[in-house]
Amino acid sequence: PEWMFGTHIDVSDRHRAEQERGEALNRLRQLSDSVPGVLFECRVEADGRMVFPYVGRQIDELIGCRAEDVVDDATAFYARLHPDDRAQVIEEVRRAKDALQDWSASFRVLHPVHGERRIRGEARCQAQPDGAGEWFGYLQDETEAHRNQEWLRLSARVFDASQEGILVTDAEVRIVDANPAMEALTGYARHALLGRNPSVLRSGRHDAAFFAAMYTKLQHDGRWQGEMWNRHRSGEIYVVKVSISTVRDESGRVEHYVAVFTDVSKLMAQRDHFSSLANFDALTGLPNRRLLDDRLHQAVANARRGKPLAVCMLDLDGFKAVNDSAGHAEGDRLLVELAQRMQHTLRGGETLARLGGDEFVLLLLDGDFRPALERVLEVAREPVALSDGTLARVTASIGASRWRHGVEGGAQLLGEADQALYRAKRSGKNLWVLHAPEDGTAAERQPG
Repeated sequence: PEWMFGTHIDVSDRHRAEQERGEALNRLRQLSDSVPGVLFECRVEADGRMVFPYVGRQIDELIGCRAEDVVDDATAFYARLHPDDRAQVIEEVRRAKDALQDWSASFRVLHPVHGERRIRGEARCQAQPDGAGEWFGYLQDETEAHRNQEWLRLSARVFDASQEGILVTDAEVRIVDANPAMEALTGYARHALLGRNPSVLRSGRHDAAFFAAMYTKLQHDGRWQGEMWNRHRSGEIYVVKVSISTVRDESGRVEHYVAVFTDVSKLMAQRDHFSSLANFDALTGLPNRRLLDDRLHQAVANARRGKPLAVCMLDLDGFKAVNDSAGHAEGDRLLVELAQRMQHTLRGGETLARLGGDEFVLLLLDGDFRPALERVLEVAREPVALSDGTLARVTASIGASRWRHGVEGGAQLLGEADQALYRAKRSGKNLWVLHAPEDGTAAERQPG
């Protein structure tokens, strides 16, 4: 060639623009790779086909499909949607396209490695002149947050539905929450408890040392369990079993105290009832043989330390005749009345027990027990009114044995008292007889 014709064009601006665009895209890529979710640009064509002109590379970790797989066709994205959520997501995309509005959705995907995940998507819509829509937004893993929300909803339902009263306080022991069961248990509405110290529930039956020990254990072990007497808003006292736990933050500082209250008043009443059945006579309410054995053991232990003790066996004279003629119900009426009379003659600490039928045992703790026996014989002689208005009359025979040096134990005293009772019966009844071991005889006392 002899000649070459051409032009020189200054492309510095275009070069700088392309360089700046490349740098901007690089910064966008760095930003996209740094955020916890996935930034994306999504376009829905007029025919409904969805593409991702731009999507962060984390989509592979989040959804399970590669970025390059969805640039021209979002089929790979749809394939990862949970079958139960796929139709809903497609419908939400359609509505956003038709209305050219922002898109927001929560849905599940099935990741090929990580399994089921919950994804949150948000995007802002920008309408295009050709009628298509473009959305700029992000996708984020909310699996853990969703689980936490579900757990919180479940906890709230459990909190409200629990049959046990639950009380939550802050670190300064101010009440911050109470469930409906706590309202029913205490008589206080929730709003009346908020901000107050749980001491508003105290009955006054526990001293300061009790609560000091409780808080010491909470600080040391993080929990405390025990029974507590509380006062209802109405003033009624009730018993609760309490379990308190300390809630600490990541640094170990106390955030809250959570207390669970179970009303055990009925259980306590049942326990007392069963204890009464085990230790007291069902008819008269007097100690039965089991409780008598325990009290006799204690009385003998005190006698060995020098305390006086007399063990007496008592039998009613003429009771069988009343029982046979008037009936067992009237016989029981007679036993109850005489048991109450004889009980009232005793001093504090002394015991009247019923062994069964019309047999009783007295544990007398006075050095001179004779006046007590005289009073018992006197009240036993007084007539008892039966239900038909007639009067029943019986008397009592008593055999007594006194603690002395050389006695082996309570069984020996009971045996000696029983022998003395037999002598009292043979000697005419309506009297007491004292066992006299020194000469093998018995001293008798006929009431004047």
